[in-house]
Amino acid sequence: MTAKPLPCPFCGGEPTIIRRTGAYGVRCTCEGKRFLHTYGKTETEAVESWNERRSSDNQPVDNYGESGD
Repeated sequence: MTAKPLPCPFCGGEPTIIRRTGAYGVRCTCEGKRFLHTYGKTETEAVESWNERRSSDNQPVDNYGESGD
């Protein structure tokens, strides 16, 4: 049995599992403001990818996209 997707990390909403030709996906529309998704060859891969959480010690990048010294 496939694991259940965790709530959306941004809005806390219930994600939806979708099936595409040759792939599965998990997505959340974040109350219509964002569209987040992950994909995998199997439903299990898609859910595992969705449920993976990156380390919380990541920090925002200052001045992203600006050039200079």
